[in-house]
Formats: sequence, structure tokens, C-alpha cells
Amino acid sequence: MNDIAAALGQRIEARSSRVGVIGLGYVGLPLAVAFAEAGFPVIGVDADADRIGRLGRGSSPVEDVPDHRLAPLVRGKRLVVTGSIEALGEADAILICVPTPLSKSKEPDITAHPEFDAGRLVQQARLVLDTRNLTGGLGPHPHVIRL
Repeated sequence: MNDIAAALGQRIEARSSRVGVIGLGYVGLPLAVAFAEAGFPVIGVDADADRIGRLGRGSSPVEDVPDHRLAPLVRGKRLVVTGSIEALGEADAILICVPTPLSKSKEPDITAHPEFDAGRLVQQARLVLDTRNLTGGLGPHPHVIRL
């Protein structure tokens, strides 16, 4: 294991690594809440100003995340919600959870959100998980990221 991976591992164990989640819908918000409840500081980014306002008041637009779980995380600043992608500069790990349109050939079109380019984001964080290119199930070749 290299030094970067070892340092990230130590921050994860200490729950001091910052987690960034792009897209706070039915996939991203439950992930952000789970990381925050596990003790990690979380930066949630969404492009929808109304959603950001609602989340900032501790009100969840996602049925699987009740307000009584979300509100204390937001009040305690364990989960910070913003519309600024620049806020992810402090993140050690970034999860991209934005909707992925399908191309004419029914393949995921990950070019639909160039502002969330995993290659650019990986320069900011130690680890980037782009859920846009993951298909359902593990299949014979699960995606594995090694540091």
C-alpha cells in the first residue's frame, strides 16, 4: 500500500476523512446520510436550488430519508449541503450520484454532465466513485478501485 492509500485509510478509520456526494436524489441523499450517521463529515452538492434550500432546512425530498434522520445531521453540520462543486475541494472521497441518460443505443451517456468529470475530480480527491458507469448487479466483472 502506498503512502496516499495509507493516509486515507487512517483518516477513514478515524472518521475524519471528508466525503463528497454529487447529486442528492434517491441514490445520493441516502448515501450522504449514511456516511454522516457513521461519523464522517459530508459535503453534499446538488444543482437544484429548491432541493438545496429544502435540505438546508432539514426537510427531505426523498421518501427513504425521513426528516428526523436528516435534520440533526444538517443542524450539527455533519452534512453540509451546497450548490457549489468547488466545495468538494476539501473532500477525500467523492461519489457521483447524478441521473444518467441513455444514448440511442441504450448505453449510459456519462458525457451528459461534463462538470462532474471523474478525471478532473480525482485531482481534488483521493478516491472518486462514479456510479454513472455501474450497471445493476455485480456480474462476472465487478468494478474494483485499488489505491
